[in-house]
Amino acid sequence: FPSAPHWMKYELGSLNMRHVLADHDPLRYFGHPPVPPSYVQRIVVPCHTPRELMRMHSIYPGEVDVLVVDAEGYDADITAAFMQPARFRPHVVVFEQKHLNKSVSKGLEGILHRKAYRLNRDFENTVAVQNSTFLAAAALLLKGSGCSSHSGLQCRRQR
Repeated sequence: FPSAPHWMKYELGSLNMRHVLADHDPLRYFGHPPVPPSYVQRIVVPCHTPRELMRMHSIYPGEVDVLVVDAEGYDADITAAFMQPARFRPHVVVFEQKHLNKSVSKGLEGILHRKAYRLNRDFENTVAVQNSTFLAAAALLLKGSGCSSHSGLQCRRQR
């Protein structure tokens, strides 16, 4: 694929071989034939649980402000594993949902709702923001807009 863009040749990765070879082969979307198996490298990488990873880097669950997961179909498993410790409550959680089936996605959304997150989805990602973070940010925005009072997110402009 000498004419393929750089990202197609060097920046595609997945933890699932089938994902690369068949299900979501981006080269096919651009009129190229599927990726030949000879173009795919299997690379062994170290894997750790979220608790192990945080312990290795001396990070305490309550210190994490933002969690972003883009793991080509394993986003729900990884995000849910990070959300297990009670004290793990980052202000913002972002994960790619486009490769998740609806039941898996709904299960993760349930976990986030139980931990008091507001969710916003687009075609590819879900962004979850802690309710307290969302309300604090909204209050700052409303204050900066010249509002004199607010109830929840409603505000009246000063006259």
